[in-house]
Amino acid sequence: MNKKLTFLFLVTTVLFTIIPFYLIPSTFCQENYVVIEPAEPATAGIAPYAVTPGQLVMVNVTIKNAVNIYGYNLSFSLSNPSILKYVDHLFWPFLEEPYTSNIYVVGGRFTVYAKSQPPAGPVSGSSVLVTLIFNATSIGETLITFDALNCWLIMQDGTQIHPSTFKRGKLAVTNTKLAVEPATLTGQVNETVKANITVYNVQNLYGIEFNITWDPTVLTPIKVHYQTPWTKENPLRNVTTTGEYALAVTAMYPAQPYSGNHTFVNMEFKILKTGLTQITIKYSKLGDSKSKAITHAKVNAIFSNIKTAISFTPSITVDANLTTGKSFNTTILLSDVVNLKSFHIKISYPDFINFTRAIFNETLLFSDNGTIHDPVTRVVTIYGEFITANIGNLSLVTLEFNVIGYGSGNLFVKEAESSLRDNEGNPLLFKTSKSLIVNWHNVRISQFDLVGLMIGKKYVIGGDVSVSVTVENLGAADENVTLTIAYVGNITINGTSTIVKGVLFNGSLWVEKYGGAQSSNNKTIIWNTANLTDGIYQVTANVSIEVDHFPVDNMASKSIEFIYMPVDIAVSNVYVMPEEINVNQNVSVIVVLQNLGKLTESFNMTVFLEGNPIREFTNLVLEGGAGNWVIFTLSFSNAGKYTLNCTVSDLPLESNLKNNYFVKVLQVGRVSSLLTFETAVILTVAIIAVLVSALLYCRRRRR
Repeated sequence: MNKKLTFLFLVTTVLFTIIPFYLIPSTFCQENYVVIEPAEPATAGIAPYAVTPGQLVMVNVTIKNAVNIYGYNLSFSLSNPSILKYVDHLFWPFLEEPYTSNIYVVGGRFTVYAKSQPPAGPVSGSSVLVTLIFNATSIGETLITFDALNCWLIMQDGTQIHPSTFKRGKLAVTNTKLAVEPATLTGQVNETVKANITVYNVQNLYGIEFNITWDPTVLTPIKVHYQTPWTKENPLRNVTTTGEYALAVTAMYPAQPYSGNHTFVNMEFKILKTGLTQITIKYSKLGDSKSKAITHAKVNAIFSNIKTAISFTPSITVDANLTTGKSFNTTILLSDVVNLKSFHIKISYPDFINFTRAIFNETLLFSDNGTIHDPVTRVVTIYGEFITANIGNLSLVTLEFNVIGYGSGNLFVKEAESSLRDNEGNPLLFKTSKSLIVNWHNVRISQFDLVGLMIGKKYVIGGDVSVSVTVENLGAADENVTLTIAYVGNITINGTSTIVKGVLFNGSLWVEKYGGAQSSNNKTIIWNTANLTDGIYQVTANVSIEVDHFPVDNMASKSIEFIYMPVDIAVSNVYVMPEEINVNQNVSVIVVLQNLGKLTESFNMTVFLEGNPIREFTNLVLEGGAGNWVIFTLSFSNAGKYTLNCTVSDLPLESNLKNNYFVKVLQVGRVSSLLTFETAVILTVAIIAVLVSALLYCRRRRR
């Protein structure tokens, strides 16, 4: 019967899982699908894509096999949003311009929207639609799942067509990493540069495999050496080819698995030319002693000896006084240029400002210069040519912007669509940096954690719960915020549904403006749950300021379930020595006690003989899961049968009272003289044996 019920439950669960996908009111006229990258591994034994805390991670929303679409609205959510902090996003130019786009972020839920505008036409094909940038904050894993009912593709006539297939993503944040070091390398042509490949914070490592790639026109290896941490090994691959190095090696018996940090490879490169290349871990696998994949992050390095740079000054503008209608300037700088003759630079700007004009540096000798402005895509192009080639550092042009709203965003160079050229028309390599503009008022809850005594995934009533909330200021002014932490539960009390609620904290926190040393503030409180009733509660944290231009991330909420702690003090056994009792004989009674609950308890025990109390033991203390015994002596002046009852006091919330007492019937025989020496020895040995047995019993139960 139990097997049938289990099978029925599993079938029902599967049906309710897949039913929503069949209820989507869609017109499936095309076999398109949307994908989250990094994708969830197709095989359970494969570790998910991983990063380390503090590392940036890019999450792509991609469409495959689109046919004549004009826009999209795609919603997805993180199953564990606490491990990632949303930083920024980038829409890719898949739709035909002009188009409007936006992103909506509420907690761990994201909606990306874009739609072309006339005279743009529909598009077909496959492309990344938008990239979301996160900063990894804490250890854990998260699924990234589409909300199928709120995902649709927009046709030119306004028709909404749901994608035919959804593929979710998955990523992990871990301390275990395989890294190319140092993270940045540089040097002059014909010099050498060194790099190491090191694994950090690995546990139970028994095999490793990876491929390292780089641009062979920029770097060439002149020395490669590997070493392992095992006493005996089996090298499977150690090969260097053009632009790639591959290593595969496992430990062999009797070598033990390795835990810790170890540098597996030392490499030395010769620099062939001026250029830029990543030294990339193209593929990697770490395996433990059971051939199970070890989740780990890959950390790549960058080599660059390019000096020419396009940058902005100021590099950051955080100013709450930049209100609607006001203007501000930023200057484009070119540094370390060599024989620069012409430039064509595309600059993207955020939607709360608008480009008004460009003022070229009059001290530079231009034969031609100008700007092209596209207000729909928010891109301004500056171009020009010098009469003679320039070298050194140039203050090229000052851009003036008008504030039309409030927000936070970057000015950045669209590198793929920009160019610098020398006096012979050859392209010059360059690097870029961004300029951050912040003028809004915006605070958010960036972290919300509950830590307390739990059994499985449920919290225990009576245990203190630590509630930790971090408030972050993303705005342009110092703020005195109001933080409220509260709970509410729809609880059944005596068969009646009752709303139970309370405020755990309501007060002020000060946070410095964005970029400041104290731009975030943490508040931790201790929630005493002794007076709660078991059930499900919603705990919320809400932060507010007088004006918040983006209030959707001002609240965080968690649903938690409280249960009563299993409180159970038991009298496990009673031993009497000797078993054959005579009158006027001292009898040793050993009472074995157990705390079958989780918390330390204090209790009393009463010993009854023939229903009358004869011993009282008070303030006995046992830790959760522990055991102990109580010893006392008895003697009987008359022969006969006696009922001995050892009873411990009932504890609050203790539901199992059947084991709170132990009854033993004693048979007392005729009068005996004093114990002989032999009898005393036997009794002593027996008592010791019983004590040892009781001790072992208690320890076994404690484990």
